[in-house]
Amino acid sequence: MTCGGAARAEDSGTVAAATVLFDDAIRDLDAGDAESACPKLARSQALAPSGGTLLVLADCYERIGKSASAWVAFREAAARAANAGKSEAEASALARAKNLEPKLARVTIVAPNASASPGLEIRRDNVIVREAELGVAVPIDPGIHQVRASAPNMASWSKTITMTEGSTERVTIPPLEPEETPSAAGQGHVSRSDGRTQRTLGLVVGGVGLAGVAAGSVFGLMAKSANDDALARCRTPTRCDAEGLALTDDARSRALVSTIFFVVGAAGLATGAVLYFTAPRAQTGSLRIAPHFASGAGASATLTW
Repeated sequence: MTCGGAARAEDSGTVAAATVLFDDAIRDLDAGDAESACPKLARSQALAPSGGTLLVLADCYERIGKSASAWVAFREAAARAANAGKSEAEASALARAKNLEPKLARVTIVAPNASASPGLEIRRDNVIVREAELGVAVPIDPGIHQVRASAPNMASWSKTITMTEGSTERVTIPPLEPEETPSAAGQGHVSRSDGRTQRTLGLVVGGVGLAGVAAGSVFGLMAKSANDDALARCRTPTRCDAEGLALTDDARSRALVSTIFFVVGAAGLATGAVLYFTAPRAQTGSLRIAPHFASGAGASATLTW
């Protein structure tokens, strides 16, 4: 007895909620606010299905331009009226539905390559499109809609369509492409653009290194020149006048700077060469670095393609 009483109480609460929603919706319709009324009518119908509520809901959908939703609701109301033996209500609902047919937007979805993608799932606005619907011009409300296709281990595909009153659209699902998996990415695959970037960086670093070697050569020559001038001012290697001593110090300083430039330049050339030749998918070419010692130490680089 207790369970039966609880069930009746729950049913009465559901019907009461449906009634309140219906009454609120009618007030919205009377105030010209069909946008607010339609969701309330739809919820009322879901809680307590009724042919009368369904007719009002269909009329509400028609007011806000949802012609396909109104057409479906009128057809359903006609079927309910026929089952209840209400021929006049059935005829009225069918007539309203027929009047809407010229306004219906229709979309046809086809998937000619469906067998190539096992587990293919097609959705229209998050509603699954069954196989029986493929190739059928299905009524759809005007507005923006999305068709999406997906399958296991395949990259998903989608298309956005804009439907207007009376328009038609045919959407063909293309063959889906295999999805790039993290494991494939972890096997050392590097895009062509990454390789170009690394090679460019290698050339830049190598160029900086080459500039360092060149600067070292210049300072080396300057150090040799200062040392030669210092020796000319000295009677013996250990006996020099003040200017000879200053030239000696200057020669030592320039020699130190030359050494630093050579070390940094050589490191830059080596780093640049490593970056260039280890870049993925590098173009065929060669980088030749040749040291020379005529008139002071130095190096030259030649890049061939």
